[in-house]
Amino acid sequence: KKKVLMVSAFREQKDQKTLIKAMKDLPSNYVLELAGGGEEHLIDDCKQLVHELQLDGRVEFLGVRTDIPALLSMANVVVLSSHYEGLSLSSLEGMASGKPFVASDVEGLRDIVSGYGVLFPHEDSKVLATEIRRLCEDTVYAKQVAVRCQARAKMFDIEVMVQNYLNLY
Repeated sequence: KKKVLMVSAFREQKDQKTLIKAMKDLPSNYVLELAGGGEEHLIDDCKQLVHELQLDGRVEFLGVRTDIPALLSMANVVVLSSHYEGLSLSSLEGMASGKPFVASDVEGLRDIVSGYGVLFPHEDSKVLATEIRRLCEDTVYAKQVAVRCQARAKMFDIEVMVQNYLNLY
């Protein structure tokens, strides 16, 4: 099985639906894990979409978890398909995980991910599916992306940030 993971609360900005739609264009051995709590009506909408797309058994709603590092370590690809972000902790954690990271090409994510992880056009589930499949099937490419992502995440390490602020002042 190929595991795709999104760690994010269910809120309007997060857009789990695009990632769920991408699963329809991936082989049946690909599974999606959605970790996070949030707004019940959005979780219900996503569960309904899973059912409508006949993806039952391939999409798991994990709820709020305390074992995110373990989930990240078991994933093949980490995705954040948001409509927009600020400085996203989820994206930095995903990039630091040692796994390839894919995000929507939107405000807030573009600045962090561009040149390191993989960006896909906002709400384009077909391109997202293509990127996920490439990362799962091309191990050399996946490793290159993962290494770049880790290097980028290190730039936001607390020690580095503190030193940057000290240098600034």
